[in-house]
Amino acid sequence: MRLSSISTILVWYIVKTYLVWFIGITTTIISVIFLADFVDMLRRVANVEGITFSIAAQLVALRLPYFAQELIPIMVLFASMGALWALTRKQELIVARAAGVSVWQFLFPIILTAIALGVVFVTLYNPIASKLYFSYLHLEHKYFGKNNDLISIAGKGTVWIKHEDHSGYIIAKGQPTGDSTKILQNAIVLHFDSRDNLLERFDAEQIIFESGRIRILSSWHSKATTPPIFVDKSELFYHVSVSDVASAIQTADSISLWELPDYIKYLKQSKLPYRDHELRFHHLLSLPILLAVMIFLSAVFSLRLPRKGGTGTLIASGAAITLIIFFFSDVMKAISLNGTLPVFLGVWGPIAIVFCFSLAVLLKTEDG
Repeated sequence: MRLSSISTILVWYIVKTYLVWFIGITTTIISVIFLADFVDMLRRVANVEGITFSIAAQLVALRLPYFAQELIPIMVLFASMGALWALTRKQELIVARAAGVSVWQFLFPIILTAIALGVVFVTLYNPIASKLYFSYLHLEHKYFGKNNDLISIAGKGTVWIKHEDHSGYIIAKGQPTGDSTKILQNAIVLHFDSRDNLLERFDAEQIIFESGRIRILSSWHSKATTPPIFVDKSELFYHVSVSDVASAIQTADSISLWELPDYIKYLKQSKLPYRDHELRFHHLLSLPILLAVMIFLSAVFSLRLPRKGGTGTLIASGAAITLIIFFFSDVMKAISLNGTLPVFLGVWGPIAIVFCFSLAVLLKTEDG
């Protein structure tokens, strides 16, 4: 796979052809996603008061980078298949082979380009897409949420909870502990009325979320007009709809690659579910390698000589097998989430399988 025997002009021509196809495929897929998502969003907001056309467009625009990020492997694969098919159809690769250029040598520039794209997407594009998706989730909660619960997690595993009802709202902060994520220790509970006036404050050793109420244990109870008093047990009767604090923790998709390691560490320290975030972290790390493997896979279905016929069928077969591969990858990730399979194996296993399959087929067809 050395480039020393390949003309620099040929290398840049192959890279240019691939990038043109990548931009074309990416633009087409993103346009289709935007139109489909926008139509679906208009359907969702049709019966929701207060949401204008511009708000619907904003929601779609905030979510679009996330969708594009998830489809990068598909874009790279189809762009590579298209570029290799075009070069083969115009017999340019045939001439290159006649000049002594092997399949590995003209694939190498495309592989390097795909790896470079993967690094750019993971290090630069992902943080932006994650922030936009996080903003989308907040707006979606604001306009479509069935309740006004808001939960997030801060540094060192601190959980913040905001819940509203017709009479006012509460804000609670604490650290999850033990096996149950419904329990917060070293907690503060602030109770406000509907006019944002502070009614009471609890500085509690522990609070427990139960159905329709919050139990407050060993707390100092303060009101605006009275000094603090120590209360062994107290209760706030709020219909907190979250059955588990962990269920509303910031999703892995809304956290960038740079923030995930610390976030995972905080979740582990707080004994909160972290496998989804760990799975996301490994997925982002593997993206450059996955894109390189997609180039090998595309070569399996795109290098057939036009005179042999059946090129369209072969490319269609490649698309079908690709869907099967991604379905298998999702199954492996789902198994990893429930703890049956290590997260590392769930992410990297399918990539290794596809690489071995593609490499074996290319070795057989190209090198005998």
